[in-house]
Amino acid sequence: MSASKGEPQESDQAVADAGDPSPAPAISSLSHSKTDGWYATTTAEFSWPAPPDATSVRYEFSKEQSATLSKTLKVSESSLSFQNIPEGEMFFLYQFKN
Repeated sequence: MSASKGEPQESDQAVADAGDPSPAPAISSLSHSKTDGWYATTTAEFSWPAPPDATSVRYEFSKEQSATLSKTLKVSESSLSFQNIPEGEMFFLYQFKN
């Protein structure tokens, strides 16, 4: 299970190229604290601080690291839980709109 956090990812670079001068907020997870670790569980929970100037959030939880971010959240929502996760590497991708 991998989460896009801390170090810049390709998706973070796309946001930076679009004119966003601030770095992406770090995602944390009590259930999956190591981004390069493997976990014997089918549930995951992620949380993050929303930037003060964010107006919307898009995300995707996918086996594809370059998946299209098609789901949206209210900016006030600052965590997500996933159940029945299939085996294999998964990516939690997110993007804030300013």
